[in-house]
Amino acid sequence: MSARGRSSPLAAWWREVDRVALTAMAGLLAAGLLCSLAASPAAAERLGVDDPFRFLTRHAVYASVALALVLGVSMLGPTAARRAAVLALIASMGLLVLTLLIGAEVNGARRWLRLGGLSLQPVERSSPSRRSSSRRHGCSPKGAARAPARPRRSPRASSSR
Repeated sequence: MSARGRSSPLAAWWREVDRVALTAMAGLLAAGLLCSLAASPAAAERLGVDDPFRFLTRHAVYASVALALVLGVSMLGPTAARRAAVLALIASMGLLVLTLLIGAEVNGARRWLRLGGLSLQPVERSSPSRRSSSRRHGCSPKGAARAPARPRRSPRASSSR
């Protein structure tokens, strides 16, 4: 057996992962951290927060959780990814219903859930799961053209040649 045939799961993942998309995501995370580094001291001073890098620290924690989640999902197989998308859709719909029931009102709109020290907007979390689960059922994104079905040849047409 060749060395490539008995490689580790991490090596198999590295061969199959979209490295361009992974690099783009890492670049966006780095750019966001850089912007937080620049803006955090001024925002902390304006809001009267003692730690000048509080917002940078929070951003770094959330970015590392997001990066771990992206890497974990990219290691899933197609079937497991579809199942995870359906579970994420169900969870996000539950969060949307929860927002209607106990959501915090901000500027006259009830769009936020406050869970402990974390406030989130469930509609933002529901978008990716809706897209992923709709593709599972054969729906294509807006504007995407489907490939035309290839015509079938009848047995008579191929035997007459």
